[in-house]
Amino acid sequence: MAELRNPRHEHFCQLVAAGHSPTQAYVTAGYSEKTAYTSGPRLLKTPEVSARVTDLRQMVAQAAVNRAVIDRDWVLEGLRNIAEKGASESARVRALELCGKELGMFVDRSSFLWDTDPSQWTNEQVEIISEALLRKAAAGDPGKMEALRRQAAIEAGVVVIDAEPVPVTGFLS
Repeated sequence: MAELRNPRHEHFCQLVAAGHSPTQAYVTAGYSEKTAYTSGPRLLKTPEVSARVTDLRQMVAQAAVNRAVIDRDWVLEGLRNIAEKGASESARVRALELCGKELGMFVDRSSFLWDTDPSQWTNEQVEIISEALLRKAAAGDPGKMEALRRQAAIEAGVVVIDAEPVPVTGFLS
């Protein structure tokens, strides 16, 4: 949509598209502050003003996307040039490292809980993996998890005693 013929309407549209409230934009565009509270929103509802605001918002959004793409591409291209023609070996290596990070080539493995060799796992790590496997096997059902724990204890040679709680009455009366 082309610019509005009324310069104050156009200014109002640009302000609203930039994020101002209709009331603020109405006053800034040169209209009366006394009626801004009702007149600003009313002006925004007129078809030509509303359409112009929508167009301006789309243009702003598209420009932001284009800038982001251009900026990312520009940075990566600059890093590529440094990696290929940098003045020092350290500059070239650093440029390659930054490009690799941007492309997701390097994974931070410092947060892994254990090595790949289970014999090196700590008791805490064994408990974590055991609990996770138990939850998976029991599909998260607490009753099934308890039954599996009891079964594992029995198979490990632990004596399991079932006892029902018995209410005690008159003991401390």
